[in-house]
Amino acid sequence: MIKKKICIISTGLGFGGAEMMLYRLLKNINKDKYEFLVISLLDRPGDLEEKIRDLGIETINLNINNKIQFYRLIKLYRIIKDYNPNILHTQLFHANIAGRIFGKLAGVPYIISSIRNNKFKNNLRYKAMALTDKLADVTTVVSGNAADDMINAGALSEERAKVLYNGLDVEEFLSSINTDNLEDELKLEKEVPTIISVGSLTEQKGYDVLLDSLHTLDDKEYNFNYIIAGEGNKREFIEPKISDYNLSEKVKLLGRRDDVASLLSISDIFVLSSKWEGLPGVVIEAMAVGLPVIATDVGGVNEIIDDGEDGFVVQPNDPEEIANKIIEVLSLSEKEKDLLSENARNKINNKFHVDIMVKNYEDLYDSFK
Repeated sequence: MIKKKICIISTGLGFGGAEMMLYRLLKNINKDKYEFLVISLLDRPGDLEEKIRDLGIETINLNINNKIQFYRLIKLYRIIKDYNPNILHTQLFHANIAGRIFGKLAGVPYIISSIRNNKFKNNLRYKAMALTDKLADVTTVVSGNAADDMINAGALSEERAKVLYNGLDVEEFLSSINTDNLEDELKLEKEVPTIISVGSLTEQKGYDVLLDSLHTLDDKEYNFNYIIAGEGNKREFIEPKISDYNLSEKVKLLGRRDDVASLLSISDIFVLSSKWEGLPGVVIEAMAVGLPVIATDVGGVNEIIDDGEDGFVVQPNDPEEIANKIIEVLSLSEKEKDLLSENARNKINNKFHVDIMVKNYEDLYDSFK
């Protein structure tokens, strides 16, 4: 069998949600049918290059670390031209723009772009995506809501948009759980509920709103542990706010963690307070563990959660509603929690399993002859 050659370009290969989804795709796809070359544009810490290379896939990092070095994109053209792929697949904004332009110049027969969020940072990005839209044959989007947002903003044409959900390798994720001494390590107060959020400490994740919610819970004399796994540029604002609200004994910033499944499994509630999202993978992970999820109604959240059946959806930027929903979930009976967990696990296995995601991408690749 002659393998179809696919060149994948990603803005970076850090441990973000988009990059992890790429790794899961590459790990589980049928490598007897496809050959891959993975190119990373930016030099970012915590990359996945070694893990991808361990799959037997070649990687190239252009190591661009500032705007002045974008002359290195000339090298991108040569790499694409020399590799001569059947399909060029790009993900994240910078890779989408560069890949569309240089892929077309290099004569790649088919170009697929992928949008992983429902919002860009500025209008210039919307315009750049709109101007290069026709250079891609298909642009995949991680949720229907995100696709609608991009189409309505003019960044994406409806005829080229295709919704492909992210997927979780449920069995592997659950098998990584190891809770031995974890609660003691984190110095969690015994006999009180543990609430968790996972995500980068950035404006997108809405931790300012979350801390307002926790302040409300504290004022109402609810006792709790709260753990936040993630790192980012808003730490310098989040830490003082925790202190100002006198929550230092209750809220723990853990930084980036490699044991998310274990952290979720020792927790009682998961909260996503995001202001915007594409399709938050951590909601899928929390539901796979069977954890009650409270998530803001952004991006594809309402495509993952049926409110009240397998999780709870609240409005973004509303700390009072988040606090009240936490109180409501804490008051659920064991029977209600068990039903919620069962429904959540079934939802992930039936709609957001990695096997489904991989099959959808294989079908897309195979549609280009």
